[in-house]
Amino acid sequence: MQEGEAAPKTGKAAVDSASKAVIQQNTDDFRQELEKGMLRDLDKLDAPSLRFRIAQLVAEMQERTKWESIRWHEVETS
Repeated sequence: MQEGEAAPKTGKAAVDSASKAVIQQNTDDFRQELEKGMLRDLDKLDAPSLRFRIAQLVAEMQERTKWESIRWHEVETS
């Protein structure tokens, strides 16, 4: 290995790095999905529609949080 090169990742470090990359990609995908779907046209909704959209968003966030917690636990226990 030449000076200035990083040592290759092996074993658990490589798995952790790959798992974190996948989780980050999922997070980025979720953010884009929100921007395209639930967060668009909020300024044009009436009060009942806005309340409904907020309820949808909260339910989606709760579901995502549950699965993200499980994924992080799997990464940390691997």
